[in-house]
Amino acid sequence: MLAVLGAVFPAHAVAGPRLYVGLFDDQAFRWQANRHANLDLAEADGASVIRTIVTWSVIAPRRPREPADPFAREYRFNDLDDRNAFFILGRDGAGEVVACQAGRLYQWDNSNFKEECESLRMFYRDPEAGMLPGEEWTVTALGARGASGRVAFSGAAWYRRDFRGVGLVEWLPRLSRALAKGLWDTDVTVTVMAENNVKRGVFPRNGYRNGEWAVEAINGRMGTLRYAFLWSKSDEMVEDLEEFLGNQVPERDAALRAVSGE
Repeated sequence: MLAVLGAVFPAHAVAGPRLYVGLFDDQAFRWQANRHANLDLAEADGASVIRTIVTWSVIAPRRPREPADPFAREYRFNDLDDRNAFFILGRDGAGEVVACQAGRLYQWDNSNFKEECESLRMFYRDPEAGMLPGEEWTVTALGARGASGRVAFSGAAWYRRDFRGVGLVEWLPRLSRALAKGLWDTDVTVTVMAENNVKRGVFPRNGYRNGEWAVEAINGRMGTLRYAFLWSKSDEMVEDLEEFLGNQVPERDAALRAVSGE
């Protein structure tokens, strides 16, 4: 971590402009899993400036009305927007968020999950600049080669502790896949699931029709883990939705109309 420090002046020196103390470490402050803790530590140590590297033609494709405002709506600090990503929030009776499921669209006409994951292009616009030290992903699941075209990645998901084990894992993934199909006319929806969750039976309760081992991460943002690769083709997703909704005819018909874009 490179710290930018100022000299210490004697007490009788004439006061000058405020000296800003800052830090420059993209890995620690933007990409590492503990980045929020790193920012808190930097603030506690008196840092008031964080310097980071950006490509302005990407961050600001058009000039913001207020360029000095870092929160100007024209700035795009990632490549996610309402055209290629969404999240679903679940709230309790008091309006508090108790669950969240995210979805992301990838357009892989000439590629597939295996190639994009192993090259790290799936995770970073610039893998060399964004990857963690020693980060590596290996995909041996054969089905990953067939995940191409308009691919939705459904995940990650979060459930508040007191709302776990109540069946949300059967609903939110299905809602996410159906929404992705309705928004983007997806060819396939994929996700990865940690080995311990597979052992607990989360798959196949989440409605995915296919699962294979393995997707393995070394020194990833969640550490070194082994995942199952799960996927459902579009027709499999619709079939599962029909079966899951069963005799709930109004809900089933409304969901199927939405998936069909009606």
